[in-house]
Amino acid sequence: MDWSKYPLEKLFFFVAAVIPGFVALSISGKVGVLLLLQPSLGYRTRVSILIAVAFLVGFTMTSSLNALLGAVGGAIGAATYKTPQSYEIAPWRDPRWRELIKKKLGSNSPDDTRPLSSALLELRIKLIETLPSALQAAEIDKLMQEKFKLESDDLDWSTWYDHYHRIIVLPDEKDIYRQAHVGLTFSLQAAAVYCLIAAIGVSTVRHWWYMVPAGFWTFLLVLESLDSLRKALDKWTTLNDQIKYLTNN
Repeated sequence: MDWSKYPLEKLFFFVAAVIPGFVALSISGKVGVLLLLQPSLGYRTRVSILIAVAFLVGFTMTSSLNALLGAVGGAIGAATYKTPQSYEIAPWRDPRWRELIKKKLGSNSPDDTRPLSSALLELRIKLIETLPSALQAAEIDKLMQEKFKLESDDLDWSTWYDHYHRIIVLPDEKDIYRQAHVGLTFSLQAAAVYCLIAAIGVSTVRHWWYMVPAGFWTFLLVLESLDSLRKALDKWTTLNDQIKYLTNN
């Protein structure tokens, strides 16, 4: 594999995985065993094997933790999901935001409409019911077609809002320093979670020099996860940031 073609910002996530791997091997007492392998292999070979094993263990840990957090977030997101038309007030209907999107998309932008509110829809149905019965069916059909068209436009606007919402919430893939920070932080958090779990059965881990850093990084993980969940569920959190982003790009 030609590593020169692999994005540096992505590669750091793999390199940082050795951190929780070394922590796990240290707690399990396997570091010394790996270093004391057949002397005929040579010191460099043994160190290389140690790093490779640490990477495999650490990458498994970070991947598992990431999958677990993703599954929990996905389950909460699915349980709290609301269709765009169910919002009485929504950030993608903000006139400032829509004007910026229309400038960016030009003729490809959705029609600048608003969905019918439940109160207005009910009122119009009542007005139709006052018409002669021969006309009511056709008018109801027109009203339903209008309702569907407006909801379709609203869905298109919400899709574009979600697109820029993700751009704001997720770190820029081209920002190497940001990606390095995220990769290093998550690796330390994965190691911290492992330490806390290992402390249940390994008495040597139950010392303040293990528990204090592990508690700190785990607490930070919980805070970051809750903040990410809040941003994912509350669409309003990125409205102003989206406006700034669209204004400057």
